[in-house]
Amino acid sequence: MLTEQHSEALAVWALRNRIWDYLVKPLTPLDLRRSVENSLSMRYGGQYGQRDNPIPPDLRFYKLHRKVTLPAEYFVENHYHEKIYEEHVAQLCGMKTCVFSRAFKKEHGTTFRRYLLEYRISKARELLRRPEVLVRDIAYTVGFRDPSYFTRIFRRIVGVSPLRYHERHAECEGNRKNLHHRDHHSGGYPNR
Repeated sequence: MLTEQHSEALAVWALRNRIWDYLVKPLTPLDLRRSVENSLSMRYGGQYGQRDNPIPPDLRFYKLHRKVTLPAEYFVENHYHEKIYEEHVAQLCGMKTCVFSRAFKKEHGTTFRRYLLEYRISKARELLRRPEVLVRDIAYTVGFRDPSYFTRIFRRIVGVSPLRYHERHAECEGNRKNLHHRDHHSGGYPNR
């Protein structure tokens, strides 16, 4: 059985229904291969892919690969616009801050601070594509308390200032709407 989220109730249900391989995504190709080999071995009486492992396939336990920092991801998604303390997020994951920092860096390839900044900037980019928004309000909306710091970070990550990004994308969005409006009112035929 392959599932996206682990829960004790689901695991108990699976075992009661004689589902011996309970896998949680994401899983490694090795875990998937082992599961398939175990299933085939059970089906064909242990003949398939037989190894020198004395433990019967249905009693073997394979480590489930799951992100220990998943609560941090969910927290950032739901609270990115608020002030976020790494210590608090580490507690949500059941870890001390230094342990959390190492685990987060290992799982995401970046620090928690950098992840949070990039997440906020991605949300800012979404908002800046909308022509009706005011650039000066975006910094506060996505969790920055200082607009000049927001501008510096945005320019460092995106390569242009928030104002320039907004001008480019709002202009493109406006042109798209004008084309749709013109095509809609001219019956879809271009003017000749």
